[in-house]
Amino acid sequence: SQLDRGKPKATRSMQEAEEQLLRLLPELSMGGPSAFTSRCRTDSECDTKMRGGDLSGDLGWLDKDPAKNRKVPASVVRAAFMLSVGQLSDIVSSERGVHLLLRTA
Repeated sequence: SQLDRGKPKATRSMQEAEEQLLRLLPELSMGGPSAFTSRCRTDSECDTKMRGGDLSGDLGWLDKDPAKNRKVPASVVRAAFMLSVGQLSDIVSSERGVHLLLRTA
């Protein structure tokens, strides 16, 4: 079933998601935060997008200690803190999928 405890699940394989991110990287690297947010709302299968609302794709505030970010994979937290404000990450892999990050603060 696509729903587990009422939560929608991703429909793409990790490979399909990575291929999609590779195609989107040029657009996102030139488009800034508005392009990133727009693509999160239309294309992402992350938890924040699946819940809907204005914060689609937003991880919120993260602690530098990955153990304090229970819902965010450690590899994503580490990658987020390696970015400068306004910088877009390369593809980050985790046990929950593949991700692109845009640091905004």
